[in-house]
Amino acid sequence: MKILILHQFVNHNTLVNTLCKKLNATELKVDSFNISTWEYVSSGCDLPFFLRVLKLLLFDYRLKLLVVQKAPFLLNGMLRKYDIVDIHFFGTFYYNTIDLLKKLGGKVKITIWGSDFYRASDIIKEKQRDYYKKIDCIQIGTDAMKDDFVAYYKDFDDKIQLAHFGITQFDLIDKIAGAENIEDIKFKLKLPIDKRVVTCGYNGSAGQQHLAILDAVLKLDNALKEEIFLLLPMTYGVTEEILDKVRDQLNVSGIEYLILTEDLTSEDVSRLRLATDIAINIQITDAFSASIQEHLYAQNIVIVGEWLPYNKLEENGVYYFKSSLDNLTLHIEEAITNYAVIKENSLVNKEKMHQLSSWDVVTRDWVNLYSSLV
Repeated sequence: MKILILHQFVNHNTLVNTLCKKLNATELKVDSFNISTWEYVSSGCDLPFFLRVLKLLLFDYRLKLLVVQKAPFLLNGMLRKYDIVDIHFFGTFYYNTIDLLKKLGGKVKITIWGSDFYRASDIIKEKQRDYYKKIDCIQIGTDAMKDDFVAYYKDFDDKIQLAHFGITQFDLIDKIAGAENIEDIKFKLKLPIDKRVVTCGYNGSAGQQHLAILDAVLKLDNALKEEIFLLLPMTYGVTEEILDKVRDQLNVSGIEYLILTEDLTSEDVSRLRLATDIAINIQITDAFSASIQEHLYAQNIVIVGEWLPYNKLEENGVYYFKSSLDNLTLHIEEAITNYAVIKENSLVNKEKMHQLSSWDVVTRDWVNLYSSLV
């Protein structure tokens, strides 16, 4: 069985390529094509010569995306090689490609990542309804997101299958933890050893609600503020406007902090998880964030917005706090003052997350899903 994964965003490359690698170690043959960069990762063949020449001529990623959007027939030679084409992160630029794929007679699957559904306007959702009717399968990562999807569309329940991505970072977290002690890790990240590190969000987008987190922190007693150090990973998705507002609020807080804006290596991402004592995620929407799963695997105390669809964690006995915006200060205060007890309770999360999201566990779900389509 030959499968092609179509995806768009460069920051999805690592996860998609890992998925392909894991699946290619099974009975499947899986390639990937980034529709904005035309990066073709294949174990069996190169990008066809005609498309390689066209890729050089279309030097701007927007031109490459335009070809996929307006003239997908140019990709015929590549697309027709596959039994299943799996579209990741559904957007308007895939519409004509789906029409072409259906004419070619192959199976078409859409993998919902989360914000491609949650942050789509009703106008876009209604347009996408037409394409959900045409395709063979809709893959969703969690039961909670499936419930939300079905609550809106109501008529695609029979096309939905569940499978989610594994977390490659788990293995690297273990490797770093086995080689470096916490003092060395914090030193490398320029974090204090004598304070509780509170990590606020995991990227720089406005949807992370950094200002709301800082509002809650500002309401803490001064004695508790002295005990913490704020770490804000804002390495992607950030604008100067957001950054300025966050800095202004931090500077009046009287709390020590560090904002990360430069890209991190995978090793430093693992160190960040291990160096964190308390992680807060109250972003507007989320679909089972890998970053938060890594914080849980690293046995951090984790506080998330009660509106986020993390029911899968509760169903699997993972220990964490759910909080409203109004109660966020109280939960942060409890995490600081009762740190030892709550940390002890959080130690179960490593094995729970391994059983839930390690690649060696979830790869078989993907294999079974693809196999069911042919």
